[in-house]
Amino acid sequence: MFVFLIFPNLSLYGYKKFKNVIRNDKKELNFFYEKDSQIKYLYKPYLGWRRKNIKSKFVNISGKYNTRKSSGEDLDNSTWFFGGSTMWGRGVKDDKTIPSIYNQVTGQGVFNFGESGWISKQSLIQLISVLGDGHKPNNVFFYDGVNEIFHGCLKENKEIPFHSKSDLINPAKKEKYYFSIIREIFNPYLLLVRNITNGIDERTERNCIKDIKKAKLIAKHLVNNWYSAYKILNHQNINFYAVLQPTLFSNNLSHERLSYHERKISNSLQNEYDEVYSRIILEIENKCSLDKLFCKNFIDARTWMINYPEFFIDPYHLNSNGNLIIVKRLVEITK
Repeated sequence: MFVFLIFPNLSLYGYKKFKNVIRNDKKELNFFYEKDSQIKYLYKPYLGWRRKNIKSKFVNISGKYNTRKSSGEDLDNSTWFFGGSTMWGRGVKDDKTIPSIYNQVTGQGVFNFGESGWISKQSLIQLISVLGDGHKPNNVFFYDGVNEIFHGCLKENKEIPFHSKSDLINPAKKEKYYFSIIREIFNPYLLLVRNITNGIDERTERNCIKDIKKAKLIAKHLVNNWYSAYKILNHQNINFYAVLQPTLFSNNLSHERLSYHERKISNSLQNEYDEVYSRIILEIENKCSLDKLFCKNFIDARTWMINYPEFFIDPYHLNSNGNLIIVKRLVEITK
């Protein structure tokens, strides 16, 4: 009890280590996450943030764009990939990300512009910036959906578009400065209690099911960002593909591999994703009625993993086998 009161972070660490002993199959994954969590972020104009360059056993980030290393990495006349942490490669080594596997399967050069927490608007801005530098790809994939909903549907969020670090750089939040300090002091205790009791953090509550206007706006922004990228690239004879990414819970897949705590979170999110994903499909249909060529560049990947729940690391991220399935389907559809 004394250790818990005086050193909450240490107590939480001990609990997590105990939990990892029970879940032996995740040892390597936990090791990866531990190393990944040590990577610092830096501010990037117009983009928000990117991880700093780093060299390590599993993760290597380098270059002007602070991008993750890929097998067959090539910036020009190659295939560019954009998206959030799944595209970046959360939970897998450099050579097991979607871009790396795409290179291994096709032999084509690739470049991974994915970044954790990013929404499609950030990818669109990154695309414009790299094109502005004079680089030109042959193909571009946008792999989106999860972060638009995960961050945009937060109940406390009143504005769309919204990304995961909006509150950190918003001057209007300074009035809550002292509250933030108090929360940081007690947060380790609260987090430990939630881990032990399998509680859900109220700050993660989402309301897109109740706020239909928000759900529609999130879907509209995503599709319009895809369409803007399509128009920019189509003008330069560059192939563009918008991929609506699969999730564990949006496909009503088995939750057996998740802990009780993770299942509670997944169940609360499933309806949110079902609602917004259905709105995204409606927006795609509306856009296709105006531009039938764009419709050929949309890829609905929601059900791609329906027979492979064991390849999910968590409700959002895939292991290397899952990434391979995604790549094979992309190659099959776009050949």
